Order: sequence, then structure tokens, then C-alpha cells
Amino acid sequence: MRIAIDTDRYRDLCDGKRDVVERLETAEAIFVPFIVLGELRAGFAAGTKGQANERVLHRFLAQPGVDVLHTTEATTRSYAALYRQLRTQGTPIRPTTCGSPRSCWSTISPCTHATSSSRHYRSCS
Repeated sequence: MRIAIDTDRYRDLCDGKRDVVERLETAEAIFVPFIVLGELRAGFAAGTKGQANERVLHRFLAQPGVDVLHTTEATTRSYAALYRQLRTQGTPIRPTTCGSPRSCWSTISPCTHATSSSRHYRSCS
């Protein structure tokens, strides 16, 4: 199974949420969209544990099978079509805001479950 994670799933991994950890442990590949990296790093920059969180993120991204997804022209067109569809059906994409500690990472301790070099996230310390 190949999985793309969002900011909330990365946070769940860091919190050691069993279902997320287990799913990521069994994934063939884990993709982190570039915008998720931007959201995480924006939160790190606004918080008090930014350097520690950045080190953990760097170790996570360096693990085998973890890759960053970058945008293409086709991606931006797909996004626009999805945006239009969701808006038309009355469920638009909300803008990203930093209104809570969960989204900002302002005071959250560094992630300890995303650092295992063996991709056994739950066993890392």
C-alpha cells in the first residue's frame, strides 16, 4: 500500500496513535506532499520547539520508503477542478489557519514516533 499523509496524520504518528503507526509501518511507500511540509514548518517556526521538531521531521523524511511529493502543472489543474467541485457542492476547502496548538505545533514536544530508521515507529525513543 502507498500512502500520502497530511499534517494531521503526521501529528498522529508523532502522538503514537496506534492505527496510524500500524498503517504506516506496513506501507510500501509513504508520501509527504510538499504543502504538508510547508504547513509543518510554518508551525515549527511559530512554536517554541521548532528546531527539535525540524530534526525529527528530517529524520522521518530520510527513512527508506518516505518521499516528498512535488507539484506539477497537472497537479495544479486537478486541485482547481477539485476546489470547484467542492465549492459547488457546498463543502469548500477551508483556508489553512494557525488557530490551534495542534495546527501550529506551538508548544508540542518533538515527535518521537517518526524517527525510527527501521520504520518501526512505535519502538523509537
